[in-house]
Amino acid sequence: MTEMSIDGAVVTDGVVGLRRRDCAGRSVRAIVCRPGKGVRLALSVQEEASRDHYIVRGHRIPQSGLVGEHATNISGEKSYRAETIRRDTPSYDELLLRYSERHPDSPILGYAGCGNVTMNPRFMAYIEGRLVYTKVDRKDPLSSFSVPNPSLVVRADGRPEFAKVRFELSPKAQAARVSAMPKFFSASDKDFNILVDGKKKPAKGIRYILQGPLLVEAGRAKQQKEIVDMAADGWFYDLRHVILFPWLQLKETSASVGLENMWKGGALVPAEVRRALEGEVIRLDVSPYRRALTAEAAQPWRPALEGVLAKASYAACHNEPQRPGEYRFVGTTLEIVYRPGVYNHSLLGLTKDGELIWLGLAGLGNRLGVTMADAAKLAKLNGFEYAILVDNGGDVMLSVRDQFVLSSTYGRGHIRSLLLFVSPGKCLLVSPDKYLPTQDFRERLTARLAGRRSVHGA
Repeated sequence: MTEMSIDGAVVTDGVVGLRRRDCAGRSVRAIVCRPGKGVRLALSVQEEASRDHYIVRGHRIPQSGLVGEHATNISGEKSYRAETIRRDTPSYDELLLRYSERHPDSPILGYAGCGNVTMNPRFMAYIEGRLVYTKVDRKDPLSSFSVPNPSLVVRADGRPEFAKVRFELSPKAQAARVSAMPKFFSASDKDFNILVDGKKKPAKGIRYILQGPLLVEAGRAKQQKEIVDMAADGWFYDLRHVILFPWLQLKETSASVGLENMWKGGALVPAEVRRALEGEVIRLDVSPYRRALTAEAAQPWRPALEGVLAKASYAACHNEPQRPGEYRFVGTTLEIVYRPGVYNHSLLGLTKDGELIWLGLAGLGNRLGVTMADAAKLAKLNGFEYAILVDNGGDVMLSVRDQFVLSSTYGRGHIRSLLLFVSPGKCLLVSPDKYLPTQDFRERLTARLAGRRSVHGA
């Protein structure tokens, strides 16, 4: 990995942070944790919030025409407001206590956020005989069981390995109606089989399975074209992690401007996602925004919407938009070329020697961060042979010996699930902080180096 330090920022093989105008002076922080030999991986999950109690993306907000997010709380109440959507989410301490009560002789050395476990309907987690998953496809509620997914498998002896894993329901479970199924299945061949790289494996030989989008495979980072393919195929349930949507905050709810084009009837529209990520012009009917802003804003709807776009670093242009970040209004249509999503990310995986490794990138969701492709590249540069994405946004954090090495950038103290690093008599190895330069910093650096070359040449 090629690195050089200029003005306190670390330049790493072309990987740069991106930021909005309102984040001047901020840099993306990168932390690598190498648990080392003898440290085991474990999971602690709010299991009662699995299946139906997750943040639903891409569904129409009632009486608004906008698309946003909502969650069904454990009580059955639907929440559309950001401050109540995680009402039932436990604290870090609660999840640590749940694990410690089951494993009193297994000290926790540190923990990291892993909120995607119960939030991405494509993936599942297996936790000591219990299966945690999210039901999203109403027409095919067992669709999550149909394909093998990239997985980090922890054997009963604590040895981690990477594999493609699929959970196969028994004929009896498949025949049962989803409403009659238990939320969790016991580790019994009466309920499901575990297929690791296509072969059935006994549940007693496996302690944990964690699935997620694969960003580094056999030492090769996924390129932007592959990220586009993955997004169009539904690998990233929250599209804000790959597309920078302007964020509209209303009194009773919030919405991502243009997300309604990406979802129809609760289903992803792959062609529209692909067009947005490939830099094509997206055309939006602004009628829903006009109605919402007219009802709430103290100013006319168009200046209010222009303010939302400007805050996300989008700039108006006179002709048809050509470059990411440009937009124009044509009557009641908004033409826009989206910027790439820049986010906090954390990845978990294995080195070439089969050792665990974790990478955390701290910024501010869609204001300061790195693209998904750059997160993959940075993981490869730091020694990942295989890496799966385990978290984004405010859930990206790392604590070692009860001290936060990387805090949630949202100050979030509650989460659905945690990665735990456990072992008696061991310690976690955490790299020194690195601050990735932002794009404007890189431009200044290039100019400075060019000036140095001119001086030396003279």
